[in-house]
Amino acid sequence: MRGRRAGRRLDVNDAPHSAAADPASLDAPEQELLRRRRLLFVAGPLGSGGMTRNIVEHALVLRSAEAEVGILTPKEGGLDRAAEWLVRSGVVLFRPVSISRPALREALRAFRPDAVRLCTGAFPPDTRIALRLLGLAPAVVETLHLLPRRLRVKAAQRLFHRLRPSQRYRLLVLSERMLQEVRQRIPALAPVCEKIDNGVALPAAPSARGASSSGPVRVVTACRLDESHKDVTTLLRAAALLRGRGVDVELLVLGDGPDRLRLEALAGELGAPARFAGWVEQPFERVAQCDIAALSTRREGLPRFLVEAQALGLPVVASDAPGCADAVAVGETALLAPPGDAQAMAEALERLVRDAALRRRMGEQAARFAQRFRIERFAVRFAQVVESLVDGASYTQAKP
Repeated sequence: MRGRRAGRRLDVNDAPHSAAADPASLDAPEQELLRRRRLLFVAGPLGSGGMTRNIVEHALVLRSAEAEVGILTPKEGGLDRAAEWLVRSGVVLFRPVSISRPALREALRAFRPDAVRLCTGAFPPDTRIALRLLGLAPAVVETLHLLPRRLRVKAAQRLFHRLRPSQRYRLLVLSERMLQEVRQRIPALAPVCEKIDNGVALPAAPSARGASSSGPVRVVTACRLDESHKDVTTLLRAAALLRGRGVDVELLVLGDGPDRLRLEALAGELGAPARFAGWVEQPFERVAQCDIAALSTRREGLPRFLVEAQALGLPVVASDAPGCADAVAVGETALLAPPGDAQAMAEALERLVRDAALRRRMGEQAARFAQRFRIERFAVRFAQVVESLVDGASYTQAKP
């Protein structure tokens, strides 16, 4: 296994990811904080989801600040499309068959990082890797995007009791609800668990919104069409209820997935005013032309779509599911409905559809609120956590 690297650096905005990052927005001390460390990402198979985009955006922001960055991810992942951009921007890629102890050891010896960001997406199995890494790297920061429904608490307790004495490990979670749940269910982890706002390369807010005062009010949702995790069914039922009340609304569904055909058939049966556009590589122009962003879901880490839609100036209607409330300012930028409650979601949508002034006011507040999730802020906060753990340590102080 060898790391791949190329000499020519690209601007962070050249990458095939969601939107533009702005490294120039960081002040000199923040730039220096990012520049001084060598960070290795250890990630599970990477595809096209939110975690992959966060990793790619985080890596490219660090490279834009001239930090040294490496990524170790299994070959079976779907990173190939972004790999060229990462390598050309100076990121070192390691692609072993699996994340084994020998693979970790080889990557660490080759790259010699100051710290490791562990983000394989599994929990607590990630922590087994963290235990291996703590003998190899000066510091390990694990980011947890979603807590599993079935958490083996006793097994996790045993693992975390071994981590607790370590001053070189932190677990960062993306929502206040997740933080409280981790602390309640795994008390041994409380001393090393912190909340961090997820980072997103925000799309630029349009100078003039594409929404019009005539015609139907346009509602947009964007997600993977997989009803085991999302709940587009409830949103379709809400749209059908609105049509039945004579509310002039149109629902645009962006995304693809295993349940798309079933959802399209359901929309036809319900008479829901929905249009399925499939997967769109650069969806922001389409989203910016709409009036309201909606997300019906069962559970989230922190939904990127809501953050990105708010950055574009759209008010939000969403399920009050884990993760959603942390992505919005309830009552100021968003209205929430109980998960699975089509009637409540229809009422929230109708309130915004019938009140253009409220939509405009909440949209303006949303564009300001979304700035707290800028990927640059995430990168700086992450670097501060690493700084507190490493405190002058280097790879040579770790046991190879």
